Amino acid sequence: MKAYATLPLVQDFEEPIKSLGKFESITLEERIETTNDRAIAVVGRGKVAIEISQSSTLKNPAQLMKEYEKLQKEIVALSQRLANDTFVAKAPKEALAKAQQDLKGKTARIEQIKDLIHPE
Repeated sequence: MKAYATLPLVQDFEEPIKSLGKFESITLEERIETTNDRAIAVVGRGKVAIEISQSSTLKNPAQLMKEYEKLQKEIVALSQRLANDTFVAKAPKEALAKAQQDLKGKTARIEQIKDLIHPE
């Protein structure tokens, strides 16, 4: 995704904005053209536009919801396993590390899905 701005101030914060917004680039322009592939917001005395490509739009919300529900169940199961003192005491360190890594990965993925379904 690309972003455009008329505010010179944006240039001072280009890297953090690119990182947070997951933008390929931020282009400073004198004037932002209104097109069908841009979402535009007025910020103070300037404008910010985000290019919306076909690939960045939500393609299959039902599939995402299915994945979300599956991940929720897996997160509950992993959390219960890691909260089980017997499992923690008997499990090899590698198994514990893998369970913790799986939990971390599944939690991160569920947050990505939340952002795709309900972007803020």
